[in-house]
Amino acid sequence: MKYTNKQKREMVRIDYDAIADVYVANCSEFDYYKPFIDKFISSLKGKKVLDVGCGHGLFTNYFSENGLIADGIDFSEKMLTIANKAYPKIRFINKDFCTYKTTDKYDGIFIKNVLFHVPDDDLKKALKNFNAILNKNGKICILMEVPKEPGEQILAEEFDEKLQIYYNYLTPDKVEKMLNDAGFEVDIKQIITENNNATIYAFGLMVFQATKK
Repeated sequence: MKYTNKQKREMVRIDYDAIADVYVANCSEFDYYKPFIDKFISSLKGKKVLDVGCGHGLFTNYFSENGLIADGIDFSEKMLTIANKAYPKIRFINKDFCTYKTTDKYDGIFIKNVLFHVPDDDLKKALKNFNAILNKNGKICILMEVPKEPGEQILAEEFDEKLQIYYNYLTPDKVEKMLNDAGFEVDIKQIITENNNATIYAFGLMVFQATKK
């Protein structure tokens, strides 16, 4: 079956709604990512941050604890139910970031892993939208798994093999090009070859930090 981009994203939303509880129980590792996040925080020229694909709000809360004004956005209603219960003082937005429009402006945008669930055409548009909602000298930070096999795939859900989930595994070079095309200048490009938190379909971690041109 050939899926439309909207159907691919909907497949992801349905999956995360279904596995929300088990995901939170098994995917709340923070310490591994903390050095990269702290470096991102120290680079910001202002205090307002958007956590894209925030899930259960773990990283959104860390930004808030560090004195930033942090919003989280995710299209999984079940994930945000968990986030709102855990962090009631934080603003969580239940929207698909690929189609989200806002007049809000941010100093930083943080994205961990979620971009590998987005088809190329949608991702290009999303990155341009992220650029548009950043203030002058705004920063974007992307932490994402390095795939064993790049490209689009429909794979079995790691936590429930009865479910399927869409991946668009991107190479670091492709991410860099997309950032450049969306109006960002890459400041940091780092490839770590080990990532014990990666899914079974990946191994390492790519770290990007870029500034709005």
